[in-house]
Amino acid sequence: MVVCIAGCTKDPNNGGNNNGGNGGGSSPTNEGVYLGIIGFNQQLYTKEIKLLNSSTSWVFTDFIDGLAPGMGTGLYYADYTALQKLKSFAEPPKLKNVALVTFTDGLDNVSTATSQTDPENYGSISAYREALHNKIMNEKVYGKSITAYSIGLKGNDVTDNQEFSLNLQKLASSPNKAYRSKCRLKKNEL
Repeated sequence: MVVCIAGCTKDPNNGGNNNGGNGGGSSPTNEGVYLGIIGFNQQLYTKEIKLLNSSTSWVFTDFIDGLAPGMGTGLYYADYTALQKLKSFAEPPKLKNVALVTFTDGLDNVSTATSQTDPENYGSISAYREALHNKIMNEKVYGKSITAYSIGLKGNDVTDNQEFSLNLQKLASSPNKAYRSKCRLKKNEL
């Protein structure tokens, strides 16, 4: 699962009475945290970026509860899509920070399969991973750098520990933002 987060402070020139942040292209004007979620296995499941508050939190909880594991892992495609969503998010008047949080239990085995999952034709898993790392490190969202975290809970089907660790490092904006649990996730434990 990939979580897109944008924190906004209130625009001093606007009373903040608009409801913005509906994920439909209107400019967010409310102070707070804007959240979007991309669940992934062999395909993506998207909850568009929207203001997170007491009246919208159930929408995100229900979305997460409805996610189910699948046979594939489109890790890089999910992160690529999350970056695109953040960049196309309607510019808030007072964007404070932007974060990307990636949770994974496995290795990517889907992202280079088709032109849809590999839209820039990276061609290989390692090239895709390196391109994503460069995007995380260099691209800005309305002038703000992206702070990227990666959290890995290794599944029993992961046999390449080095590749798993490399994924976590490359999907984080610095080494201290990559976390790997010492526990293993058993099959069908999600």
